[in-house]
Amino acid sequence: LALSAPQRLELARQFILALLGTGRLAEAAREAEAMIWLAVQEGDRTAEAWAWIRLGQAQILTHHLDEASRALEQGQHIAEALDHAALLASALSQRTVLLDKRGLLTEAEACMTRALPLASQIGDRAVILNGLIYLGYMANWQGHFSQAVTSLQEALVLALSAHDLLSVAHTRFALGLAQAGLGQYEAALSQLQTLQDLSALIDEPYFAVRVPNTMGWIYRELLLVERALEWDRRSVEQTEHGEWPGLFEARANGLLNLVMDLVLLGRLDEADEALQRATEATERDEFMRWRNRNRLALTTGELFLARGEAPLALLAAEEALAQAQATRSGKYRLLAHDLAGRALVVLQREEEALSRFEQARAEA
Repeated sequence: LALSAPQRLELARQFILALLGTGRLAEAAREAEAMIWLAVQEGDRTAEAWAWIRLGQAQILTHHLDEASRALEQGQHIAEALDHAALLASALSQRTVLLDKRGLLTEAEACMTRALPLASQIGDRAVILNGLIYLGYMANWQGHFSQAVTSLQEALVLALSAHDLLSVAHTRFALGLAQAGLGQYEAALSQLQTLQDLSALIDEPYFAVRVPNTMGWIYRELLLVERALEWDRRSVEQTEHGEWPGLFEARANGLLNLVMDLVLLGRLDEADEALQRATEATERDEFMRWRNRNRLALTTGELFLARGEAPLALLAAEEALAQAQATRSGKYRLLAHDLAGRALVVLQREEEALSRFEQARAEA
């Protein structure tokens, strides 16, 4: 039987949601573009706005941020013209994700602050779930780990009950970061192992390559440096080939971790070579570049300090501090103050060093 236009639009909507929920993002983007065309032909502005927003969501998740921005602006414009609360909440929610990826955390928080009350009024569980996840991410970057865990545990319950596997993956990853930030290392490693199994099950490439370097970071936090080195080398090998945008973030993370492992092991020439590769990977793509640049400045400073070049280490610490202040990233402010303090000790500027250590302690 031939379907009517409204029936075809509803079928397209359900199909796109299924593709997004199972991580088939490129297909979801193609179907959203087809739905936009059909909605325009039928003059259905509500369906058109919905499809623009879903197209933006898929493009964020495939790390095409400029295209995502244009799609979400179009969806939000139509939603505001229609005075459609549900669509507006959804557009604002996805813009939060986009702004987070670009390091515009203040603007992201403002978007989510506007979206969540709208979602709560109409009972939009999808927007509420997305909001909880990204409030968790932003709290983590700001160093508010307990707040992040609370938000993300609530999100995990919602994602599991909705059988939304991609949201489950995002939530477990962010929750692992926050738990590690609190020093709950066993819980964090358990989350990451579960995420690795899930990524293999749904063939989700991004988290499959992010888990190893995150494991490496946790083992280095525990000063199990040789074990950290194994995970970080695995991460670098897994991301060595390929050009898709999100791979560069994972590559940069793995290489920056590798630099820190090698510094702790006193293998400074190898660390220098890895740092050069990490710098290149950091600049390859905009996706989370703000965070990798902040880590790059800190890691560069650590290598300078290990080489006895304290003035250069101090300059790197100041650069890292400026970047952290611009993004309100509390944990990177703390690390920058600590690095600066240790450089100042070497420079025999003890009073200034004590002041920096006090700032780091207060931040912690």
